[in-house]
Amino acid sequence: NLYLSEEGAISFVATVTERDVEGVLAGNGTHFNGLGLWTDAMERRQPARSPSRLTPDGGVFLFESRANLDGYDSGEFAQVYRYDSAAEELDCLSCPPTKAPASGGAALQSFSIFDVAAPLTQASFVPALHANGKRAFFESTEALVSSDTDEVRDVYEWEEAGVGSCAREGGCIYLISSGHSARGNYLFGHSSSGDDVFFTTGDVLVGGDEDTPSVYDARVNGGFAEPSSVPCLEEFCRPPASPPPPLATSPEVVIGTGNVTPRKTCPKGKSKTIRNGRTVCVKKKRHRHRGHRHRPSKHGPR
Repeated sequence: NLYLSEEGAISFVATVTERDVEGVLAGNGTHFNGLGLWTDAMERRQPARSPSRLTPDGGVFLFESRANLDGYDSGEFAQVYRYDSAAEELDCLSCPPTKAPASGGAALQSFSIFDVAAPLTQASFVPALHANGKRAFFESTEALVSSDTDEVRDVYEWEEAGVGSCAREGGCIYLISSGHSARGNYLFGHSSSGDDVFFTTGDVLVGGDEDTPSVYDARVNGGFAEPSSVPCLEEFCRPPASPPPPLATSPEVVIGTGNVTPRKTCPKGKSKTIRNGRTVCVKKKRHRHRGHRHRPSKHGPR
């Protein structure tokens, strides 16, 4: 059983499963991911590795459980629950709204000991609950909104009614990752204000990124302006060279259907003529005067 102790007054919260309390055995021979391990970890001066989060004032408790605590039977899969001590309310944040049988579960964070693609080890800690308890972040393999269509692990946010854009009684669920990934997405952390949620993904969500796992910041009213164009410096992506300008027709060349043939320029005293289809220069003919021409006599002057 989970209980709340407040100034000496003890109140009942919920009954969880044995697995929820004891956790699982890690490769180094120690247990982790159990709600009952924090006292033992304090004695050993080790990280508690507890699947729960608590606000500084103790008013809101976020935890994983495989028990049916909110009318939804998740089978052997864990779900994320939130207990508000002031309102005395216990709600399942990750239970599918359709109440369809669970095919996967939810978690406050993933560990590489179970999932080699997860970015964090069993000694890492992700603060999945905002300090005021009105925002919570978690992972789920279930589709909690219609835009989640990839059937892999995605990152979600829960907001209380009246926080941000949420106006729905009981709170609102928002998808942080893309919802159409080929590989799983993992919660990495959030800012103290809760306006920045950090997660890892293999998706290309902004221009200039590559198809490799990257850390993204999903920011309220944020984002990066997409560049109008990415400069290309490689040889293969340069534009083709511009064609040379057409040859201008000048007195020295003739443009025909075949090759360009230079026009012959004849030297002084010669003129052009065409012989056997070719342009040649010949000596200019001297024109004879058609009048009387004086010629010397053979026999000398008379």
